[in-house]
Amino acid sequence: MICETGTDFNHALAKAADRGKAGVMRHLIPLLFLAACASTQDPPAAPSFPDTCGVDAYTYLVGQPATALERVLIMQEVRVIRPWTMVTMDYRAGRINFKISDQDMIADVSCG
Repeated sequence: MICETGTDFNHALAKAADRGKAGVMRHLIPLLFLAACASTQDPPAAPSFPDTCGVDAYTYLVGQPATALERVLIMQEVRVIRPWTMVTMDYRAGRINFKISDQDMIADVSCG
């Protein structure tokens, strides 16, 4: 008798859990439809900063070996930033930063 009651209780508990899942699903389905209607607009573009150091003249160096800098005459303040190099966080509008990748390639050119 106890085993049968225990079995009945477990069966009733399982049925209640199934109803609970159905109740949860009943509330989730409208949310899924709303998510499908959500806007798919592109995120806003990153702000563009003015070219205060003449960096546009050197963007062609991106993707070239770092040794390409040896063949370029730059008559202003330059900072070459290699991996694991500590740099100051000061911003100098007239300075050109050349960021070098782990593969010893010019990865980025920016003012600062």
